Amino acid sequence: MDIKLEHADDSDGVIQSRLLQLLIDDNTRKVGVKQVDRSIICIRDPGSDEVRGGIWTEILFDWMYIEILFVPEELRGKGIGSRLVRQVEDIAVEKGCVGVWLETFEFQAPEFYQRLGYEVFASLEDYPRQSRRFFLHKRF
Repeated sequence: MDIKLEHADDSDGVIQSRLLQLLIDDNTRKVGVKQVDRSIICIRDPGSDEVRGGIWTEILFDWMYIEILFVPEELRGKGIGSRLVRQVEDIAVEKGCVGVWLETFEFQAPEFYQRLGYEVFASLEDYPRQSRRFFLHKRF
């Protein structure tokens, strides 16, 4: 079979969408249909109702992934981040998840997650340079 490898421009996202669909189709053949289940909990400004932060998760293959957790600087240290994580952990348990996993950078908050019972299962040195990216999980 002849194939052609080429560097491609994907400014419109068509190639990315195609590659993602190919991967989803292949995974579905191997493990069956798995729907992504998202949960979002927002921190809202009570005066303006503006979203100031929150947590965004996805459940796929029986694990919840914390994709985004952001607490505004002035609200940090008040237990809000812990409350958000505990809320999504409760959702994960209700939905039958095995556990929760996430990624964080050394300059963000790996200790925060470790205080909540998360364990580092991998790290990547020099990502970004002179820092590390951590991968953590918590099994139920």
